[in-house]
Amino acid sequence: MVFGSMWIQYKLIDISGHSADDTLVFLLIIYLAGEASLLLGMPSLLGEIISGLLIGPPLADFVPFPEYFVLIGEIGLIMLLVGAGINTDVAQLKVSGVRAVLIASAGAFGALAVGMAISYGMGVKAWQSAMALGATFSPSSLAVASNALNTGNVLNTPVGQLIVAACVIDDIIGLVIISIIQMLVDTEAQIYQYFIPLVSAVVFLSCLGYFAIFLMPRFLNRLNSILPETWHTPVSFAIMIVLLMAYMPLMYISKASYLTGAFLAGLSYSQIPSIRNAFINYTTNLFAWLLRIFFAASIGFQVKTEVLIVCFSVLNL
Repeated sequence: MVFGSMWIQYKLIDISGHSADDTLVFLLIIYLAGEASLLLGMPSLLGEIISGLLIGPPLADFVPFPEYFVLIGEIGLIMLLVGAGINTDVAQLKVSGVRAVLIASAGAFGALAVGMAISYGMGVKAWQSAMALGATFSPSSLAVASNALNTGNVLNTPVGQLIVAACVIDDIIGLVIISIIQMLVDTEAQIYQYFIPLVSAVVFLSCLGYFAIFLMPRFLNRLNSILPETWHTPVSFAIMIVLLMAYMPLMYISKASYLTGAFLAGLSYSQIPSIRNAFINYTTNLFAWLLRIFFAASIGFQVKTEVLIVCFSVLNL
């Protein structure tokens, strides 16, 4: 009876022409592709992105319910930013803060300038269109950098922390640029509305960053002194989720990036070693799979067929 019920549930998954086996095959392929990349001395993300491109919607369209995997990948991206915040060395950040800002600014605005120059060279006349094309040269870099640094075991070194800090700032700048471009699409937008993403990002980074670095550790230490030791980790994780659910919508509504909210929620726990260790111990395996799905689905699935055709045409020339 139980077996029959399980078999019916299994077959119901086949409604869209796919079965649970297809999902397992997809997960196995991205895992093996990542391991193959490591054996070749490259980050695992390369194999995961390529496998998502090959068996996902752009080409084979083998993966069932690709939209759901993209959503799961986005959750992995959010967790990546939370982990980056938790693993931030505040003392090292104070030392390398200026250098990180300079590196991030050069990377973001330099890429934007190069993209706009290429756009004008291709005959684009409107500066809004050139800016939109230039923004594509400033992609999110933290996910790729974290994966590569972890692979080389240099994430927690001074250089690794400098790169992470620069990537976080670079991503924030890039996301602010994208927010401004979204405002440019609205022909009825007022001039002041173009500055809302920049102002809100700076204000929230300053205020919530101060809260995360100076006030939150005191509150958590005082709370832990009152609670039984067995409650420390569950209560801290619950507060982290509350902060995450509060910061991300707040950032989104204010035209900043919700990913910045995820980073700030994690940063609140960066000076609590017990929570940082618990986060690493409890989420390592889950986090690894979420990132695999992120690179394969949220990145690999997004490549358009038209882009592939153009690339193949150029190669044939």
